[in-house]
Amino acid sequence: LFGPAYKGIPLAVAASISLASAYGQNLNYCFNRKEAKDHGERGSMVGHPLQDGDRVLIIEDVITAGTAVRETLPLLKSAADIRSLVW
Repeated sequence: LFGPAYKGIPLAVAASISLASAYGQNLNYCFNRKEAKDHGERGSMVGHPLQDGDRVLIIEDVITAGTAVRETLPLLKSAADIRSLVW
């Protein structure tokens, strides 16, 4: 699960918790920061490190304009050779 900053972050976390609690589905999640940090977890991605072949579900609150998806796709593809994207 991927939650684009900022509004998608709590949605991805809540979805991950709910899926584990209600259905026993343990899905990893990650999200991006608007600004990369040079301390702590460093970089712009937080959470599950994406790996080649991962499938990613983008969770966002508004998808009508497509802005989050257009901004997110290059970010995800630069992190790993992900297998598929759904939103």
